[in-house]
Amino acid sequence: MAFAALVSLAQTINLILNYHQSSIPTPFRNQIKSIHKNVSFLQAVLPDFPKTPTSLEYRIRDLAYKAEDVVEIVWSEKVRDSSRSKLKQADQNHEFLCYDFPDLEKVTKEVEAIVKEVRERNKEVVVGFDRESIDLKEKLLQEYLEDLVKRNLVSVDKRKPNGRIKRLNLHDLMREMCIRKAQEHNFFLHVRCSPDQGAKILRRVSVTHSDLDFLYGSSIHTVICLCDRQRGKECSFDNCRLLRILDLIDAQEYFYKSDSSANSLPDHLFELFHLRYLALDYPFSIPAAISNLRNLQTLIIGSDNHLLKPVELPVEIWRLPQLRHILIASCVFPNEQGAVIALENLQTLYKAVNFVCSEKIVEKIPNLKKLGILYKVDDEKTYEKDYGLHNLASLQTLEDLKIEICNFPKEQPRLGPVFPKTLKNLTLSGLGLPWEDFEIVGSLPNLQVLKLRDEACIGETWKTADGGFYRLEYLLIDQSHFEKWITESSHFPRLKFLVLHLCWSLEEIPEDVGDIATLELIEVDDCNDCLVESAKTMQGYLDDMYGDSLVQVRFITG
Repeated sequence: MAFAALVSLAQTINLILNYHQSSIPTPFRNQIKSIHKNVSFLQAVLPDFPKTPTSLEYRIRDLAYKAEDVVEIVWSEKVRDSSRSKLKQADQNHEFLCYDFPDLEKVTKEVEAIVKEVRERNKEVVVGFDRESIDLKEKLLQEYLEDLVKRNLVSVDKRKPNGRIKRLNLHDLMREMCIRKAQEHNFFLHVRCSPDQGAKILRRVSVTHSDLDFLYGSSIHTVICLCDRQRGKECSFDNCRLLRILDLIDAQEYFYKSDSSANSLPDHLFELFHLRYLALDYPFSIPAAISNLRNLQTLIIGSDNHLLKPVELPVEIWRLPQLRHILIASCVFPNEQGAVIALENLQTLYKAVNFVCSEKIVEKIPNLKKLGILYKVDDEKTYEKDYGLHNLASLQTLEDLKIEICNFPKEQPRLGPVFPKTLKNLTLSGLGLPWEDFEIVGSLPNLQVLKLRDEACIGETWKTADGGFYRLEYLLIDQSHFEKWITESSHFPRLKFLVLHLCWSLEEIPEDVGDIATLELIEVDDCNDCLVESAKTMQGYLDDMYGDSLVQVRFITG
């Protein structure tokens, strides 16, 4: 609670300090540095606070929110705009350099006072706070979610193949209680109808109606809109200049127009300097003005309508240094020629159409963890082009890779990717890789999840060998015409889940699969009678050998 507020304040100050050191007036810079130093101290001692929130922790939280608002308002309304026009004359303009910030000075003193109080209560605390990495925080988040599941506060709707939670369900009564408690602490407001008065003291708002006119106030940081009933609604966020999270994933109608500008976004949306998260549900064209969103970390465009054209990202996307996640149903990612800086924070790029993986572009996205790419044949030049997929091996942090190929002529040579050894999850669709060349995948030392779709591999027989798929836990083969699978239990020593869908010609499941000690599930559909009978035989064998078998054999209707 208080810790999250302090982290948010620290991030805001860091973003401002990294903006342009030379353009920040010295008094303002010194004051926010003082606040930052005290915030670091509070972050260090909070883990030693009692697990039950105390009144002091509530005060720290409220003060952190207040300080963040003051810093952002002073920066947005006084410093940033003024410094742009006046800094050039700074040597002659002593009055500007001595700019007085009374609100900031007041909140600085309040922060110092609460730090003094904490020091008196925690004299033995050693201030040596080593911030946890983002990966560790995400791991802790998963642990917290699992704890909620164990306590039956939430239920798991869907898990990823690696067992991690993908989607949760929350009971209506629990949801109402959470909303009520959040509103009691001014943490979150769920609005079902337009309130009579403006929400000036709110920080997070969820809206289920189509009127957003009530949204104004410097305190609002998050807006989640869940309504798509009204077309052509004039939607403005001019009164929420400090907005950080804007989720319109279920409200695409807000920007709908009947004329040719139907897929354009309003200009004022790209004036929200503090925006970090933007989610839309329609493939709007993204203008060059997106470069104004210097703090943007996540861009989501979530339409599943594959008939719509891919979103063409402007070259200005390379000017967003904080960008971490690009999640778009299909997008054209610009080449590196317009890259001003490397996107060192970019972890997710999904799904890039006809992505050219050149050496230079790999250098510009060095920390990518998840990549989804789609290759579609538009003309002869498309399938003759060199997409440079051998350079995938240079992505040394890549863990999740998905490659889809549509409409490539069978007589044409395939793309020939070279996979990095860091891969944990691999999905191939339409690749047409011969089974005899599949050892390159089996040799990946960290591979845990493998999905083969739509003739990802071709040939009549798949014969595996020792030493491959050492860590593989999940194997899916979907839409394949192979006839024989020759393998041994030692070839998949850690396999837990085997899923066979639309394997029209496969004669049987190898008997040795039943001897894999870690196996938990075999799933087949009803498209192949021989395969269904083989699965039933396997189930009988397991029951005879082990009694109440721990292996579940599941049959689904295709």
